[in-house]
Parts: sequence; structure tokens; C-alpha cells
Amino acid sequence: MVDALQRDVKHAIRALLSRKTYSVVSIVTLALVGGAATAVIAVIDATMIRPLPFPHDDRLAQLFMMPPGAKTFDDRNPYNNRAFYRFRGKITQVELFEGIWVRERALGVGDEPESATTASVSARLLELFGGVPMLGRMFTDDEALKDARVAVLSHGVWQRRFGGAPQIVGRTIQIDREPFEVIGVMPASFRTGYVTSELWTPLSITEANLGGISTFIQTFARMKPGVTLPQLHTELTEAMKRVADESPSTHTGWTTMEMSLREAQFGRQRAALLVLLASVAMLALIACANLSNLTLAQVLARRSDFALRAAVGGRSADIVRLQLIETLLLAAAGVAAGLLLGRWMLPALLALDPTTAQTLRDVQVDWRIQIAIAAIAIAIAIVSTLIPLSRVLRGNMISGIAGSSRRAIGSRADRRVRQFLVGLQTAAAVVLMICGALLLSGLNRASRIDPGFDPSNIFGAQMRLSATAYPTEAARAALVGQVLERIRAVPGVVAAGVTLNPFIPNFFYQTTVEIDGKPTPDGQPHTVDFRRVSPQYFKTMRIPVVRGREFEDRDAIGAPNVAIISRSFADRFWPGEDAIGKPITRGTRKVVVIGVVGDARDVNLNKPPGATIYIPYFQQNAAVAPASLVVRTSGDPIAATSAIRAAVMSVDRLQPIDHVTTVEQFLGDSLGPQKFRSALLIVLAMIGVAIAAVGIYGVTSRAVQERTQELGVRLALGATQTSVVGAVVWQTMRAVVLGLAAGGMLAGAAATALLRALPDLSRSDAWTAAPAVMVLVVTAALAATIPARHAASLDPVIALRAE
Repeated sequence: MVDALQRDVKHAIRALLSRKTYSVVSIVTLALVGGAATAVIAVIDATMIRPLPFPHDDRLAQLFMMPPGAKTFDDRNPYNNRAFYRFRGKITQVELFEGIWVRERALGVGDEPESATTASVSARLLELFGGVPMLGRMFTDDEALKDARVAVLSHGVWQRRFGGAPQIVGRTIQIDREPFEVIGVMPASFRTGYVTSELWTPLSITEANLGGISTFIQTFARMKPGVTLPQLHTELTEAMKRVADESPSTHTGWTTMEMSLREAQFGRQRAALLVLLASVAMLALIACANLSNLTLAQVLARRSDFALRAAVGGRSADIVRLQLIETLLLAAAGVAAGLLLGRWMLPALLALDPTTAQTLRDVQVDWRIQIAIAAIAIAIAIVSTLIPLSRVLRGNMISGIAGSSRRAIGSRADRRVRQFLVGLQTAAAVVLMICGALLLSGLNRASRIDPGFDPSNIFGAQMRLSATAYPTEAARAALVGQVLERIRAVPGVVAAGVTLNPFIPNFFYQTTVEIDGKPTPDGQPHTVDFRRVSPQYFKTMRIPVVRGREFEDRDAIGAPNVAIISRSFADRFWPGEDAIGKPITRGTRKVVVIGVVGDARDVNLNKPPGATIYIPYFQQNAAVAPASLVVRTSGDPIAATSAIRAAVMSVDRLQPIDHVTTVEQFLGDSLGPQKFRSALLIVLAMIGVAIAAVGIYGVTSRAVQERTQELGVRLALGATQTSVVGAVVWQTMRAVVLGLAAGGMLAGAAATALLRALPDLSRSDAWTAAPAVMVLVVTAALAATIPARHAASLDPVIALRAE
């Protein structure tokens, strides 16, 4: 059997080498499908299938607080001090209940500060995510309660900032100008869930610091075995009611939301990924139809060879075995090329969405994905082989010897099969093209949305002010004022200000307010978006002042408390009224509206602007919140980075700035998920059209071969070349037209499902279907015309002699 298999493999290799065009086209087709499938399946595997890289991942949950009246995932909030402290250690349904507070802090010694993404964490959070120090130890609950100045470093910071020195344990470092003792270093593979952080210090929450309403602690839990999320929700709801009874002014009406860690991180991507998976299935269908057509042409041409084998005693099973060996060889080559292509495509596609790329940094094309791609390629190859063989092996093959001296041609039924396959791949290509056009149009529409400000030439960065160096509101306001004064003096700077917004896609701050005479149905405060800004912020961003005035330097500590509101805020609470002079209560402070400005999409271009209240930074600020610089320049804002950084350090040489970006880049990044899915589906559609075009070309070429003598007769009898070309093209285009009709109906259903799955799309994007279909029609017509023109150019005498 081994010898026979070796002979069959050698024979198959020789046969494939003798039919180079067929072999190359088959391998390229399988490689394109395999490459696209590799990219899609790798992302689906990393997000929806593969176990999360944390112990007991099936029992990990992420917990949120929901403000009064909030019900959707977009309204979620982290925990605040009071709820976290009251819940931790008292929820019976969990083994661990841990929190993390991430913020940028100054890390350095002497005159070399740098910004680092640090996290204050509860004592067992590192354990929750499987952390085991490679050097030293982790801190204890006692150290957390005492707010001990100890730190655990990530492997990256240890290598980059301290040269990987093993003596780092026990060394004192500076974090926000305060001394911390390094007690441990984590391994390179360790991650705190999907929260980016580079070093960890204790999260010190005690009975003494439960004031305030800020929600900033991202909270995770490991449920006990057998506990479900509904059970956990029931217990947390009761616990939240107790917190509301304890602190009714700040917690009444707040509820909880619990989700599995996988759902919280990747749930919103599921619909888009399923759309992409369906598109890969459609692409596989196109490839299957195309290869079936190519293989049918090959086996028809070899019919006399098969008949000769049958005449000398060969069995149908032997013929099938030989053909399947050829198919498997082609599939193996296609899989190898497809996996290489997929490995190349994946990083390029993920680069379109930096957030997803950061989250999926450990995405791998492992053995499971390789087996899946191999299975897809083998299934396509085998199906595309068995369909043609079933045509050839019907009836008495020995009779095929009689025609061995002439070119083997297919029957009318064979031609109908080929036409059906052309229609099938055309229909599938139509579905891909229309869905891809919908996504591309939606992305284009989103990118053209007016954000409510002018994003051009705006530099953005963050300053994190040390509570040690600047412990009071007045001290922080004085520093920011001096920094802005120095920046405005930099050549090329047009205007400058600060805001609370860190310009991270989908990151935003909210607050609760009370409006006199405007209660909510349940009597709870209203939840609105919140920004803390400096004078000239609206001028810098070019957000129009609709009514009243912008903040000025006089709106400082000790002056009357004031606020500016967005147009949506004014329309929501005072429709048809003048909002200037209206009072608003935020926490314990009452402010008066002095201005109304236009709505701004400064969170995500796809997120409609909400009711927003702006508070003057010089009047109210907090050490824990960033002061994000916004600087408008006359030229390239990134080119001014060094000068802006120098201006900041001229005021405080130990003050780093981080997250340097441009507002245009931020807005582009906010569309990252749409870019990723649109680019990938467009790639799939282009591959599908290319494969379909190859199939149409092959079918037309085959038709020309079969009708060579007929075409010669027509030419000899006076038919024009145009009429011959038209006859040949129409024979193929009939199947294309039928495929377009069927594909149009399928695409209508697919588009409806797409609009339901991806609500950021719009039915108004359907107009893009027409150009997409025209691209496919023109491609199909060109693929059919090329071999038809070749047939029409034949000498009639030569055509009549053709066999």
C-alpha cells in the first residue's frame, strides 16, 4: 500500500506540473480563502472561543455601577470608594472581589521623570489574574490599609527604566515625587485583565476616605464554583440598597451591572465578527464553485484517459483516488500559502484599530486555527473535485475511447452545470460586494460627521499633577495657568487650554446634577456628561458660543460658581427658554449658567453628543483627574511637541506630559472598530470578485474551446467578429445575470440582518449597492470578453480544422 501510494503521489505531482495554469489558479484561490479565513478565525478564536489567559476564566466577572435611570452598557460606571469598600469581603457569592484604579503618574529619579501608566490595586487583584512575582513579593491587605509606600513593577518597566537589575527589590523609586520601595517584579506575560498598567501600588480605601461620588475603581470578581451572574446580581443589588440607605444623597437610585469578563471585554464585537465569519463562508462558496468549474474542465479534457484506464481494468475508485490525491496536494500547498498570507494580513488589519490591537496582543495562529484552515481548504478542494467526477464517472467510460482522438468536450448537461456554478459564485460575490459597500459607506459617513469643533492642527497631551507637589485647588490652578501662559508664547501656537477629556476613544466622564423644577420620574439626580475646562478652551477647539460668554480668568476660586452648558443640555432642561442665569446643583455646589455652547462629539464620532456641563478648571479641580492640554497651532501640531514640552518643564521641570496625539488622530482612532471590519470585509469582497472573475474567464475559455468549429463555420458564412463575440459573451453573461438576480435577493436579506447587527449603519447607505454591482458586472463582462475576442480573431479555416 505504501508503494502504491508513493506511485500515486508521484503520478499526481507529474500531472499537476503538466497543468501549471490549473494548479497555480487552484493554489492561489485556496491561499486567498485561507488567508482571509486565518485573519477572521484568529480574531474570533481570541475573543470568543479560546480560554482567557487568566485562572478560572469562566468564573471571572466585571462589575459596574449604573447611575439613576441608566440601563445600557454605554452608561456603565466603575465603582466608587464607598460601594467598593462596603462590598469587598462581604459578598458571599465570590472568592475574590478586587479593584484597580489606573492613572498616569510621574516615574523617575532626580531630573529624569517619565510618565508611566500606574495602577493602585487592592491587595489580591494581582492574584486574581494569576500573578506570581518573578522577583520579590506582592503587597498585603495590611499594607493596603496603611497606604504603605510600596510598589510592584511590571517586567517592561523593570527592563526599560531600571535595566533589568536584580537588585531592584528593596530599592526606593520616585512616583509622583514620593518615595516608594520596590517589593516585587512581575513576569513579562502577566496582565491585569484587559487593563493596561505598568506598575502597581496599594489601593488604600478605608473608612476615613469614603467621601465623594467619583466612580473610578474598575472592579472584578471571581465567583465561587456554581454561582451564576443572576445570583451575584441579586446579592449586589441588596448590598447597593444598603449603601443607598447609608448615603442617600449620593447613592439613591444607583444600581449594579455584572457581566462575564469575556462579555464585558468582547461582547460588543460579537455581531461584527459573526458578520465577518459569514463573509468567509460566502467566500468559501465562491471558491468552491470556481474550483468546481476549473476541475470540471480538467476532468472533461481527461475523459479519454479515464476511459482508457477503465478499459484496462481500472476501477472508478482508482480514478477517484488519483484525483483526490491531486486535490489534497493542491490543498496542502494552498493551506501553507494561506497561513502565511493570514499571518501577514492579521497585524496589518489590527493596526487599523489600535484599541483592539492592544487588547488582542496575544492573538495567535496556533495549531487549532491551522487545523481549521486546513479543514476548510480540504473541504473546498474535495467538494470541488467530487462534483466534476460525478459527471465524468456516469455511464460507460469505455465508450470515451472512441473520442480519444478528438478534443474531449462536455455535454449539454455539463455546460448547464458550469453555468449554474458561474451563477452561484456571482450571487455570492454580489452579497459580499453589497455588504462590503454598506460597511464602507457607513465608515465614510461616520468619518464625515461634524464633531462640533475644528479638529485640525490641535495638539493634545495630558498632565498629571502630583497631589504632593500641588495639594490644593489653588496650587493646581496656578500651575496650569502658568503652563498655559508659557505655551501660548511658543511661536506657532494660536491658542491653548485644558480639559478633563483625555482624548481616549470611548472614555468619558459623567456627573449627576439637580435642576430646580426639573425632577426625574424617580426623584433622582440627572446624569449628564461632565468636563472641567480652562479659559480659551472653546476658542482653542473652535466650539461656538451660542449664548452668553466663555470662561475667563476671573472665574476662579472665591468668585461666584459658574458653569457653561451644551446646546443639548439647554434643550433638554429648558426647551424654548433662555438658559443664561439658570441655577444647577452639582453635589454640594450650586452653579449658575453663564453660557451655552454647541454640542461636541469629543468621545467618539459615532456617539451622539449628550447633555454636557462645563465647570471652570481655575474654580474647581481635583488632583486625581488629568489636565489635558489642547493646543491649536498654525502648522503641524506634532512638530511643536518639543517646544510645548519645554514650555511645561520651564514651569516645573519634573512635570511630564503623556499621551501626545492630535485631535484628528483621536477622531480617526475612535472609528477603529469600523475601519477594521470594513477593511476586512472589503478585502473579502475583492477576493471574491477576483475568484469569480477567474471562474468566468475559465468557463468562457472552455466554451470557446468547445465551440471552436461552430465559431469557424459562423465566420466562414460571413458572421462578423462583433456578432461572434456577442454570442460567446452572452452565453456566459446569462448565468451572470441570473446570479445577479439571485444575489440581489440574498443581499437584500443579508443587508437587513447587517443593519440589525450593526446599528451604526443606516439604510441610507444602500445606494452604494449600485456601484458595487456595476463593478462586478464590468469585471464579469471583461472576463468573458477576453477569450471571446480571441475566438473571433481565429482564421475560419484553422477553426474548422481544430479538434
